[in-house]
Amino acid sequence: MSHCEPDGASSGKEGDLHLAIVGSPNAGKTTMFNALTGLRAKTANYPGVTVSRREGTVQLAERGITLVDLPGTYGLDAISPDEQIVTDALQGMIPGVDRPDALAVVADASTLERSMLFVADLLHLGLPTCLIVTMVDELAARGGSVDLERLSGALGIPVVGVIGHRGIGLDGVRELFADPESWSRPVLEPPSDGAGRSAWVDSVLRSSFKAPGPDRRTRRVDDVLLHPVWGVLVFLVVMLAFFQAIFTLAAPVIDALDGVFADLAGAVKDAIPGWFGELIGDGAIAGVGGVLVFLPQITLLFLIITLLEKVGYLARASFLADRLMARFGLEGRSFVSMLSS
Repeated sequence: MSHCEPDGASSGKEGDLHLAIVGSPNAGKTTMFNALTGLRAKTANYPGVTVSRREGTVQLAERGITLVDLPGTYGLDAISPDEQIVTDALQGMIPGVDRPDALAVVADASTLERSMLFVADLLHLGLPTCLIVTMVDELAARGGSVDLERLSGALGIPVVGVIGHRGIGLDGVRELFADPESWSRPVLEPPSDGAGRSAWVDSVLRSSFKAPGPDRRTRRVDDVLLHPVWGVLVFLVVMLAFFQAIFTLAAPVIDALDGVFADLAGAVKDAIPGWFGELIGDGAIAGVGGVLVFLPQITLLFLIITLLEKVGYLARASFLADRLMARFGLEGRSFVSMLSS
């Protein structure tokens, strides 16, 4: 059983314990969060910034656990506002927002090596920490494997494997989340220096992880989409189709809405003669209609952006745009915000 409470500063009413879910983008973090909270989480912005956060309270073993889905990040050395929010939230530096009592790190099984450096950073925070390895089915399909028990022993923290979109392994996650105080902790913290940390990652994964083979389909796609010439041409074609679709596909709905509000305004003016009818018809109804006619374009815009993100093209487009954005002191991901605007 799960339910969600409104966002805001943490309080005892929202849950006996606050648990932050962290991980890199596209690791399956939000999918797992939605499955645990029943898709009824509340979204709001952190104080003073436009970065959003999502919270939901899950009732586990007669105890309220408030889950906080933090923005995706690759580490605690922030290079963007959303990554800085993660760092500040984990260190309890955001006014009105309590520091989490425990951490759940979500890592994609196929890129587990990259996530280990982030895990090392988080272990230095001194909070009870567990690791949730997602997409273990995709890892196996590509010839890789991970021994969760050995990985847990090497890290010194609990490790659970899940297949989020199928709901496999979520019972183990719920059981784990019900009692963070009992989580094991590393005897020794990971090294702080770069060379020592790399050696630590190698030692952790040596006996527990077999890297997957290259995904030939993804490589063939990347050879085209990330090519300095063909990739740019595909990017221009996608952007042209993107904007053309927004204006072309939305046009019939816009015309229909415009006609509905025009007819409604005319009917009101016919029914209520004089200045009051014109105020209601030309002012209120036509004014509201003038705003709502843009709704089809806005809806289509976000549907297409979501589609491009799901198929993985936005990440590749951001990579292509990174060099151009760098000239203006921005990073490639800024391209997505500019696309939305």
